[in-house]
Amino acid sequence: MRNILTKLVREECANLVSERCLGLTAHSEPFRREGDCLIMQGKSCSYFRDAVLPLAERRGRIDLVKEYARLDCEMPDLGKIRSKVRLCECGAAMLPKKRLCAKCAEKKRRESNRAAQSRKRELAGQHVSS
Repeated sequence: MRNILTKLVREECANLVSERCLGLTAHSEPFRREGDCLIMQGKSCSYFRDAVLPLAERRGRIDLVKEYARLDCEMPDLGKIRSKVRLCECGAAMLPKKRLCAKCAEKKRRESNRAAQSRKRELAGQHVSS
């Protein structure tokens, strides 16, 4: 069953480069020394738990979550995954202290600007016709 986790690491883990772990968090801060992948060694990995495993959970791959729970002694509750990574309305992961992901923030900014321009044009049109 560990082969499934290894496959998930190879497909989704941003830290895995040439079968080696870079040991960086999502914010490019080191959480361990660069070296062999912990998941491939059958050990738990905080980056995998916080960043990669929620992807599997969103895709409905609860079998992967349960398999990882066997490796990770810090994970007795499977609901713990959801609390680690906050998700945007669209389902994308959000950075800490942000309300929306980058795509949704840009979309909302455009909508807001569009509405403001529309109100501005309405007001300008009212003043001209009066």
